[in-house]
Amino acid sequence: MKWLASLTTLPPLRIRQLVWMGLGAALIISGLLIALTPVVMGTTLFLVGAVVLLRNSRDARRLFVRIKRRFPETFQPFDNWRHRRQR
Repeated sequence: MKWLASLTTLPPLRIRQLVWMGLGAALIISGLLIALTPVVMGTTLFLVGAVVLLRNSRDARRLFVRIKRRFPETFQPFDNWRHRRQR
């Protein structure tokens, strides 16, 4: 129960961030599990979970940037679409 006492000392914004990170991780895991079945929804859940996690976790963003730099050709179509949309 020590972890519960430490949660009460956290600021509300940090608690909200942790909840969003947990939701993102849960969506990623459920998306991976559903992707193993013939249902198409798994990819969508995985992507939504990744977006939620990237918006709320500094470590996840660092990892994403590292992967993006290592495999730029994988993310090139998305970057082209995003830059076209911003103009």
